[in-house]
Amino acid sequence: MPAHLRFQPDAWMTHMVTTRCLEGQPFLRPSEQSNLLILGCLAHAQRRFQGRVELHHIAVMSNHYHALISAESQATLSAFMCLLNGTLAKELGALHNARGHFWHRRYAKHLLLDDDALRDAYTYLFANSVKEGLVEHPREWPGVHGYAALCEGRALEGAWVDRTALNGAARRARVKGAAPPDEGDFTERLTLSLTQPPMWRALSAEDHAARCRAWAEGVAREHAAQRARRGERVLGAAAVLAQDIRERRAVRPSPRPLCRAGCPKRFGGFVRQYVAFAAMYRESSHRLRAGLAQTGVAPRVRFPEGGVPLFGGIPKRLPPPRTP
Repeated sequence: MPAHLRFQPDAWMTHMVTTRCLEGQPFLRPSEQSNLLILGCLAHAQRRFQGRVELHHIAVMSNHYHALISAESQATLSAFMCLLNGTLAKELGALHNARGHFWHRRYAKHLLLDDDALRDAYTYLFANSVKEGLVEHPREWPGVHGYAALCEGRALEGAWVDRTALNGAARRARVKGAAPPDEGDFTERLTLSLTQPPMWRALSAEDHAARCRAWAEGVAREHAAQRARRGERVLGAAAVLAQDIRERRAVRPSPRPLCRAGCPKRFGGFVRQYVAFAAMYRESSHRLRAGLAQTGVAPRVRFPEGGVPLFGGIPKRLPPPRTP
């Protein structure tokens, strides 16, 4: 299925985001050091985009991760993901001595348009690590998982290394013939904050935590019953930690939905809005590229609002979707 254009028609909509490692390699494999780095990168990106991006749930498996994220605009989400995936690739690539490409392809995402879609997304993330038969309950997953914060109230604390300052100090030390700087002097502890989605702002913190615990327990019971019927056992956290970081796994093509919604009318309205957006975007892109090819100068074109314009583009407001 072809990738969709990035599109968020309204402010503060919630996305389900997925990013997979190159060739299915377990570069995100849990360990004390990798967990700290992953949480540090997440918390650093969250701090850089404070007030513009909110994280609601996270599940980091060995070769991919899922996150529920709300953003003020699609352009903001794209910038946030660029920073996050860039820092994750640098930090974990250095940790595992992995050079070159780190991610299999650009991040995938789809919008969650209503309460039903959001509930299903939460349930799906709680099922990660359980549905694959790795552990019996999400609390047993040794990697980064939102269960600890959402259901148990535990802090998700990571380590962020200021590489710019560290490298500058290292260069100055070499010039002076001094001892190299200690990385610990440029490392800070950051806490990742998981908040309630905009659609659930009216819920109290206690009600939100109770819902999360119920969903987590539900998926654990469901998959335990399935394993019992098949006579299967879970792999276990120890086997997960022992994975070969260079093991390649087939990355099966998976459908990339445009959005999810429990209401057919809401789903249809969004699809029509996207079709109008995509047509306007491609027209503007064609005019921009044609102008560059003919004159070498970017013409003044307008891209529709809700996407990420190519350079030189000006946002243009979309017409409202037609009612069926």
